[in-house]
Amino acid sequence: MKRLVLLLIVVLLLFAAMLIYGLARDRSDGGVLQQPDWMGLLDSVVRKQVVTSTDFLPAQCMVSGGFRIVPNFPCKVHIRSVDGSTLRSMKLLLASGTTVEVNLQTSGSTGMSIPLKLHSDHPESSELQIPKDGADLTLDCKEHSATLPFCQVSLAR
Repeated sequence: MKRLVLLLIVVLLLFAAMLIYGLARDRSDGGVLQQPDWMGLLDSVVRKQVVTSTDFLPAQCMVSGGFRIVPNFPCKVHIRSVDGSTLRSMKLLLASGTTVEVNLQTSGSTGMSIPLKLHSDHPESSELQIPKDGADLTLDCKEHSATLPFCQVSLAR
C-alpha cells in the first residue's frame, strides 16, 4: 500500500513539473505562435504537391503567375479539388502594395477559415495546406503602394 501511495506521489510530482515547464515556456515566447517540433516529423513521408496557377479556376483578378487586386474590390478565386489523397501546399508573396488581407476557406468535412495578412515588412506567407476538396481564396488590397494603384500577389516558388 505504501508503494502505491509513493508511486502516486511521484506521478503527481512529474505531472506538476511538466505543467509548470509548459506554462513557463508559453510565457517566454512572447505570444508568437510557432509550429510544434513534432509536427515536422512526417514532412519527409507525406508527399506534397505545390499549387500552381492551373489549380485555380479563372477569375478576373488573375494575371500571369498571380493576382492583381484593386482596393475595395476583393479578389475571390477557387482552388480546384483533386482526386486521391494528395496534400497540396502553397505560399503567397506580396509583390507590390503595402497590405493585403488573405482569407483561405478550405472545403470538405474539415473545412476551416484561415485569415492572414501580407505586409510589405513580411511579404511571404507561411506554407498554406490545401486539402483534396479544394478551397476558396479571397485577397483584399487594404493599402497599395504610392507608385501603383493596385496590389499584386504571386505564388511563391
